[in-house]
Amino acid sequence: MDSKILLAIETSSNICSVAIIKRYKILSVIENNAQKQHVEIIPSYVEQAMDQSKISIDNLDAIALSIGPGSFTGLRIGLGFSKGMNLGIKLSKCLLISINKKSENVIYFRLLRHRR
Repeated sequence: MDSKILLAIETSSNICSVAIIKRYKILSVIENNAQKQHVEIIPSYVEQAMDQSKISIDNLDAIALSIGPGSFTGLRIGLGFSKGMNLGIKLSKCLLISINKKSENVIYFRLLRHRR
């Protein structure tokens, strides 16, 4: 996935952030303390990040999403938004990122393939 373009979404805490990543390089980041406003602002954050990075939604290869630990509601918002976007633009991959506190904050990746 090193040459792929990822949309990264973080909604597990009060901070709501969206980033566009290509070849391990962050092209744009939009983030803010969005206490209980994630559902209202995440679509505009995605749009702003896409505009800043000059990447079209059609060029996305996958969505990277934080799946916890964190706020249950925040995680559901991120997951719902990502799944809807994934199905809407017909991506075949969604990358889930989890930080396991018991393992000294090691990041685990799990790649899901959606059946078409």
